[in-house]
Amino acid sequence: MSDSSSYEIYFGAKFVPQSGPGVFLNPQGVFNAASYAPAGFPLSPGGVMTLFGTGFGTQSATAQGGRPFPNTLAGVQVTVNGTLAPMYSVSANPAQISAVVPFGATGPTATIVVSVNGTKSNSVEVPLGASAPGIFSIAMNGLGDGAVLHRDFSLVNASNPARRGEIVQVFLTGLGAVSPPIPDGDVAPVTPLSVVTGPVNVYVGGQFVTNIQFKGLAPTLAGLYQLNIEIPVGVASGSQSLAVQTVEGFTDLVNIAIQ
Repeated sequence: MSDSSSYEIYFGAKFVPQSGPGVFLNPQGVFNAASYAPAGFPLSPGGVMTLFGTGFGTQSATAQGGRPFPNTLAGVQVTVNGTLAPMYSVSANPAQISAVVPFGATGPTATIVVSVNGTKSNSVEVPLGASAPGIFSIAMNGLGDGAVLHRDFSLVNASNPARRGEIVQVFLTGLGAVSPPIPDGDVAPVTPLSVVTGPVNVYVGGQFVTNIQFKGLAPTLAGLYQLNIEIPVGVASGSQSLAVQTVEGFTDLVNIAIQ
């Protein structure tokens, strides 16, 4: 059942555009890589972040799948509170970086610095939480249909919707600490599975999900969390909201198609 005693308030404020010479990390351009929640939404240890700015080198590169993410990619490095972050991708034009927040990052804030061939950017300080969930979307902008698969690994969408009582796989970031722990940016193990240690609640169309079969790092992949959930029998048909709640964070920006 949904919780009618909980409410949310969203508000926005326009920022003055930011720019700078050389290697420049935009203070307004640090995002949860899945949800792209507005600037000010926290990052979390183990979560993937996407950074925007200028002067991020002249090469574009992506870390190879099935291997630990490197700390240097195309001559680019990122530090979080002084610790090198595993690098997933670098784009020269537009200047964009995706990297993993080190699990050892602590405190209320994260100070981020980009380095390109040894030349450092300005430092940007953003909020840091133990968890900050964001669900990946098919459109890769944090909106629309969520990155959800059937058990046969086919995509859940309007032409192939999920059924009530079915177990589906949801892919996301920002669920925080796991056990057993793994090295930053490493490939998640299959045996034993690396499981999220904190509580996680999921809602489909406002209906509380009572059966979460798995919450942890996606096996054989790096930098990705996975939830295996059972679709509630009381959820309505059509495109329904998909929400994930942790102690420190909440996201409900994507949808899931229900038959």
